[in-house]
Formats: sequence, structure tokens, C-alpha cells
Amino acid sequence: MKIKQSGFTLTEVMVVIAIIGILSAIAIPNFIQWRNSAQLNNTTRDLMTDLSRSRLHAIQYGEKTTVRFKTDRYEISSTNLNITKEYRRAVRMSGAGEPIIVFMVTGLADHGSITLEGGGETMTIEVNPIGRIKLI
Repeated sequence: MKIKQSGFTLTEVMVVIAIIGILSAIAIPNFIQWRNSAQLNNTTRDLMTDLSRSRLHAIQYGEKTTVRFKTDRYEISSTNLNITKEYRRAVRMSGAGEPIIVFMVTGLADHGSITLEGGGETMTIEVNPIGRIKLI
């Protein structure tokens, strides 16, 4: 009487492991690029929201509101407001100097732009003199 054995041969297991390795080698760099790009998009969206809130704070409370940009963070300040936020990992502000945007009590602003970079991409936010904030 012969006993029937079931299972996989060593060759079959090695072929499956090789296929998984090849697929991983292709997918991981794309996943890292996608993650860095998503972090840049989220940071840009958060920054645009905070700029809008800073403008509204200046109008609502009648206080000049200042947004100072650093390489790895930005600071929002006025008489009764002090907030510091760091950019997400893998996102940095590019360009020379440390831009400052000031929102007046009327909602008008100093003209300026901020460029963020991450994941091989860049995004620029512009604030025009009437306080409009847009992605360019």
C-alpha cells in the first residue's frame, strides 16, 4: 500500500518566493513615491487652510496676523494667537529666505508665495494683495 503525500516541492516554493521578490522590487519604490506625493498634497492643503484661517482671524478679531515660514515649519501669530505647525515628514519649504505673510484687519495681505517640495514634486501657494490664496 502506497501512502499519498501532499504539499509543495522545494522548487515550487522557490519560484513563488522569487515572484514575490520581483513584484516587491517593482512596487516598493512606487509606493514610497506615492506616499511622499500624498504627504506633499496634504501639507499643501493644510497650509492653505491655515492661511485662510489666519486671514479670517485678522478680520474677525481686528488683529494683524502674521505667518512666518521656516524650512521645516510655519508659525502663525497675532496678539492673542500663537501656533506653530511642522510640515509632514519628507516635505520642506524650498527657496531662499524665510517668507512672511501679514494679513491686515481688512483681509488684505502682503503679496507672497511659498513653495513646498517633497517626493520629487513641488507645489506653490500664492497669496495676492487682496488676500486671495491659491495654488499655482
